[in-house]
Amino acid sequence: MEKTIEIRISKNVILYLLAILGLIATVALAVVYYNANFNPAAGPSFCTDQNNPVVNCDGIAKSVNSQFLGIPLAYWGMLFYLVVILLLGSSKLKNLRGFGWMEVFKNPCSYIATLGLFSFLVSMILALVSFISLKMICVLCVVTYFVNLFIALFASEFSGETFGAAIKTTVVDFLESLKVQKYLRAFVVVLTLAVIFLAVTGTTYVLTPQVNDVKFMDQLYEKKTNEYADVAKGNILGAKDAKVVVKMYSDLQCPYCVMENRIMHKVAQDFSNVRIEFVHYPLDNACNKNIQSPFHVGACDYAKLALAAKKQDKLWKMVNILFEEKPGSVNDVYSVAKGEGFDVKKLKADFASADVKKELLADIDEATEMNVQGTPAFSIKGKLYVGVKPYNELKAILIEEGAKKNK
Repeated sequence: MEKTIEIRISKNVILYLLAILGLIATVALAVVYYNANFNPAAGPSFCTDQNNPVVNCDGIAKSVNSQFLGIPLAYWGMLFYLVVILLLGSSKLKNLRGFGWMEVFKNPCSYIATLGLFSFLVSMILALVSFISLKMICVLCVVTYFVNLFIALFASEFSGETFGAAIKTTVVDFLESLKVQKYLRAFVVVLTLAVIFLAVTGTTYVLTPQVNDVKFMDQLYEKKTNEYADVAKGNILGAKDAKVVVKMYSDLQCPYCVMENRIMHKVAQDFSNVRIEFVHYPLDNACNKNIQSPFHVGACDYAKLALAAKKQDKLWKMVNILFEEKPGSVNDVYSVAKGEGFDVKKLKADFASADVKKELLADIDEATEMNVQGTPAFSIKGKLYVGVKPYNELKAILIEEGAKKNK
């Protein structure tokens, strides 16, 4: 008898340790998730290798694949391991006041084996998404994959059942419990609350801002024009005497810069003390000494057109024409500009002037000094950010730097 008790204790200890290990890993994942999506001041997590883009917990945490029904996967993982711990202690907890309902869990190892198997299969799907679609690996996630597998295997072994038998036991016990009215009522209440909660999280995305970001970016990309273009006033985008100045390093032939331009116009609409300044960095070796071979051919001419338009107090109008209309040549730009109220004769003269060329080279030098190597990019108070940032992330950065939202 004593030997049997010792074996049972050791079995429980193994499953407890696995569940605790999984819980620690998912808590760490939850911290990574929070910092990646809610804390712009946070640096790279310990499981993100800045020298190896494949090992990237932060990148996975920022993707829409890191959530299900508006709940971060890390939270689902914590719930799973807590349930395992609860099931393991059900035989003792049911004797405590307020926990009598736990008598319904007659075969905890069977339930754990079933849940463990399900969790492992889901883990394998997530692994495929990470490896194939995102081309990233989350080290902490890999830890939970193995924990889920071992929980399933050990629980199945300890229950004395195959996985098929464990699943059958779980389903039979569940259906039997629903025959008891108090458990049926409790299940209906819990299910109703869960559906309401998931309906809220799955539609508001309060816990998963990256989903809203992706939806917003998709909508922004699908727009035929820049719907925020009217916020620009001549050469000024944003507040003239702004405390927060965003230097926007851009190439007027860069497809990703179209998105950045639209986002920056929305920033100017949403914040009262932010100004965006356009700094030309054409990826064209015709004027940019940092570009060794032909790339965005004609981008230098586009930059000079924008700087020439600046002399008519129409910088941002020209920027939006070049980004949105995508004219095929300088002459095409002149044709569009004529219909937009430009003095085309002056535009042509300024385009060919030494003054505009000098200003363009000064912009390129400024970007070079900031270590800009590609577009889009932007800087705030001397700190460089590369690539198009999701709008919520950009807003958080601006607020951190002192930007004030319009009421």
